[in-house]
Amino acid sequence: MLAALNITDDDAKARAARRGVRITAASINGARNLLAKREPAVPDVAPAPGAERPARRRERAPEPAIDAEALIKEVVGKLQAQGNAEAERLREAMRKAMAVLASAIGES
Repeated sequence: MLAALNITDDDAKARAARRGVRITAASINGARNLLAKREPAVPDVAPAPGAERPARRRERAPEPAIDAEALIKEVVGKLQAQGNAEAERLREAMRKAMAVLASAIGES
């Protein structure tokens, strides 16, 4: 029985089918699990004074500091290397073009 709506599983399936929605047993069980997690758990007995508390979560170790200047220098260095490589490719292409033109003029 769906406790929140006070209807049976079959009735819930029939109502959903009338609206063109299919409800499976897995859907109903998932809904029950979500409702169970949402409702606060009420302890049967109050804990005794001085009773053990639940274990605290382990705190994360601090992350190492980031050296922003070193990262920026690294990125700039990579960009300069790429720019230099592109400039060298262009220079080589111009040398080849000049050689082709020079040979064309020499042949005329």
